[in-house]
Amino acid sequence: MTLRCAIYTPYATYNRRSTFLRIVRGVQEICSGLREDFFPSRQNALDKPQPDCDAGDGMCEAQCSWGELKVSGTFFLPGITPVLPVNRWMGDDEFLRDSAMQKPFQYVSPDGSTFIPAGRDFTTGAQQWGIKMADVLRAFGLAPAVAGRPFYVTNEAELKTWAFNVGPDGTLADPKLFVNEGGEGVAVDGQGNVYLAAGQILVFDPIGKRIGTIEVPQRPTSLIFGGKDRQTLFITARSSLYGVRTGSPGTATGR
Repeated sequence: MTLRCAIYTPYATYNRRSTFLRIVRGVQEICSGLREDFFPSRQNALDKPQPDCDAGDGMCEAQCSWGELKVSGTFFLPGITPVLPVNRWMGDDEFLRDSAMQKPFQYVSPDGSTFIPAGRDFTTGAQQWGIKMADVLRAFGLAPAVAGRPFYVTNEAELKTWAFNVGPDGTLADPKLFVNEGGEGVAVDGQGNVYLAAGQILVFDPIGKRIGTIEVPQRPTSLIFGGKDRQTLFITARSSLYGVRTGSPGTATGR
């Protein structure tokens, strides 16, 4: 079994030596954690990972082997885009805590352009009441989170939608209540208007003022902009898929 992960370091601290040390520590920690989770009764020694870094392109590889388990770590400078859940169902305190929790694992796309942060509950398949509860599995949708732009997460349980800042490792911070409406899905257009799937499609301007409603025959769940000009809002429902033309195209990363 081979696991690939991404490990980050800030631009300000990037140098060849710190990159070597960070990738070694990161891969060792992940390998040790997987051994404890999956093979607690076996005591084989871990191989020391040997990193291979290229200071020119900001990438670093390291691999740690332990029996049949191999962990391969890739270092990236900040700049690739995290893809995060757009909804959670829980009380306010839990919602804010879990939304801003730093995730120890990152699943990177083959082209290195995007990644999905994940917690240990996802990597281990942990269950509650017989159900896997990891946020990336329970969410109605995922969306790219771009540094410098608000990332919206909605909470149907408390009927609220929050705006967060996003860090280069995909960690959310600085929550601000956006609107006292909550639902299942969120999409954003190029003008910063927010589309919220909450019984119908509620449309808000960037400061949270309600500016419209899009009615659909069935209760909407997920929202995504698409089409050649990205000006069609696609809406999933219980048994149907709808499309609505909008006045502004979706953001280039709002896929």
